[in-house]
Amino acid sequence: MRRNRILDSTQAFSAHASLFCFTLLLVLKLDHLVSYSWWVVFFPLFLFHVIVAQRTSSSRGPFIFHGLYVAPRRVPFLIVFELLLYVFLQNSFLSLKIVFLPLLAFEAAIFYDNFRMCKGLLSEHDEISSDAICLALPHFWVAISMVFFGIGTVFTLKKLCGEPNSLDWWNLFIYFGIAECFVFLVCTKWCNPVIHSSIVRSTEDISENTMCGLQGTYGCFIKFLIICFQILLCMRLEGKPAAARLIPLPVVFSPVFLVQGLGVVCAAINLWEKIVILLYTRTDTVIYVGRAARPRDTLDSLQHGSRLGLRSTGSRGEQTRINCNESSRQV
Repeated sequence: MRRNRILDSTQAFSAHASLFCFTLLLVLKLDHLVSYSWWVVFFPLFLFHVIVAQRTSSSRGPFIFHGLYVAPRRVPFLIVFELLLYVFLQNSFLSLKIVFLPLLAFEAAIFYDNFRMCKGLLSEHDEISSDAICLALPHFWVAISMVFFGIGTVFTLKKLCGEPNSLDWWNLFIYFGIAECFVFLVCTKWCNPVIHSSIVRSTEDISENTMCGLQGTYGCFIKFLIICFQILLCMRLEGKPAAARLIPLPVVFSPVFLVQGLGVVCAAINLWEKIVILLYTRTDTVIYVGRAARPRDTLDSLQHGSRLGLRSTGSRGEQTRINCNESSRQV
């Protein structure tokens, strides 16, 4: 059982590392610092999809990412978009309108699924109560965000194709910003009990896999970094102020590097703890977990309820020690 947890942590670490490598190679390629082909640049991204596909195929329930239900049937649209984008950058014989069609289909599929889920949750109740609204509202928010994402994608396509009377980059940023506001509302901390009731995995396992979720203080910090990246990118693309075009690409992508780097570090720490629990004896493991739990409890108290002066009844360190003892008995 512990070996399965190590395998899950290894897959999570590999997925985060693959995304980080893709972003790094992309920046180096766009900045003309390396002469690699686009296949080398996109290979870590394709490897990421392979790892995620293997992870979702081996799980018993639907794939949960930051509390959102990710339907596997939507992912092929995104993969096809990335493949077409790779072909366009490598050979440039495809039209950008064809390249962006799978992306629009991906957004439309998310809109349809969440709108259908919202309608289904409301129809299950004879009267529209507050509980029914709380269940359906996050799906409604995601559906509305996909509308703005779709509009922003269409106008971005027109901008890249050089069509006249296209919007400037700052107006496009407004559309994507509105869409992200709805997504951030859902990603703050929301779990649909209707979906989670069909999942065999425990809540603790989900919280471990979403260790760097968009919640608490660090969630606000990650959102801030994402917005900073978009502002820097719009400034460089629009050239306003004029000195913005001189901003180096590594500086523009530095918030993305920081976000993905935090994901790699969290996944590496999680993997290291699983390896320590597997290799060391029970006594040494309990001592290590006890020492490592102190900073974890401090971070948890900072993330959850620090502004309200509240503390949870069971700290993460205590839960980890309990899981460690249970795992030692099962081996």
